Amino acid sequence: MVAIALLAGITYYYTGNAGEATVITILFNVTGTIAYYGLERLWDAIQWGRGKTVPATSQEDRDSLNLPPGSTLAVTPRHPIETG
Repeated sequence: MVAIALLAGITYYYTGNAGEATVITILFNVTGTIAYYGLERLWDAIQWGRGKTVPATSQEDRDSLNLPPGSTLAVTPRHPIETG
């Protein structure tokens, strides 16, 4: 809220028009929110640098994580999985 008020105040200072300052403030915050959402979706789609996960199926894994019986939580293995 402080950042929005600050942007509105600075914009009003430079434009001298409350209507323009309001439009600029709203447009800036809407486009910023859309850009943030889009970038988060993009980062979520990138698999580079992520460890592989396997289901916590052994009783030892369940006990170490205090999981209830039958849990389907996936955990990162203690030792990386060697592939290919």
